[in-house]
Amino acid sequence: MEHHIEHAVNSAFRGEPETAEFLLKNLPTDRIVGLLKARLTDQYPNAKEEVSKLTAEIARLRTERNNILHWIWGKAEDPTMAVHASIRPFREDRMRYLTATDIQKIADDMLVVSRALVKWGDLLHTQYVTSQPDILKPLNETLEQLTRRRNLASPSGPGLLDMPPPSGPRREPSQE
Repeated sequence: MEHHIEHAVNSAFRGEPETAEFLLKNLPTDRIVGLLKARLTDQYPNAKEEVSKLTAEIARLRTERNNILHWIWGKAEDPTMAVHASIRPFREDRMRYLTATDIQKIADDMLVVSRALVKWGDLLHTQYVTSQPDILKPLNETLEQLTRRRNLASPSGPGLLDMPPPSGPRREPSQE
């Protein structure tokens, strides 16, 4: 999930690579999530509620994940459950019971959030690219060259990219 958070922030600061690099290298992830919330809200004020829900879910899932990774695990009396405890000096003892299904639900929720972050990153990237017409010129030239090259057929048959995959007997790897 952190991967997708950082990519969304990078997309939010597309065109400002020094700023994006500084922020991603120097801020802890909880601050990066807050920054992403602010940037998305600034750029998409009509989506403020959706952005707030997304960032709240990110915070919840990061806490759940950290608890799963850092708390002490043990067997519960019920064989379908694991006891999950935080027993730290000078802190309140905390204990939870989780099943494999509970942990899978957290992982599934993280996947949903990651997909949402990818969509936001794509939207931010598209917005940046379409606001910079010159950025598309090299891409369009490359695509035109590939199209011309693909359409060129050699005198003896189709062009290299139009050739079918090789056929014939497959060579098995040697057994040594």
